[in-house]
Amino acid sequence: MNTEDRSIIVATPQELRHLLRDVVRAELAAVSPVKEIKDVMNEKQAAEYIGQKPGTLRQWRTNAKGPAYHKKGRRVFYKKKDLDAWMAAGRRFTTETPDAPL
Repeated sequence: MNTEDRSIIVATPQELRHLLRDVVRAELAAVSPVKEIKDVMNEKQAAEYIGQKPGTLRQWRTNAKGPAYHKKGRRVFYKKKDLDAWMAAGRRFTTETPDAPL
């Protein structure tokens, strides 16, 4: 880098604060938000969590299949731990699965 490429920027503390704020906002906007997984989910959230459609969960409830659920009036809720347990119970092993039980 030669001396012609160097420059000195003079800014007041307030101007510097605004510049930094704008840079931080731009960086935060560029980062995709991480979805928070709640301990209790509604039907739509639960379906997304296990990779199904809400209609599939409704059908499973009608046929007494699928993960455990809770009802409050007409609203249906799923606990994350119940979804995780249900998914783990359906896990199948292959000969290539590194942690398969012998």
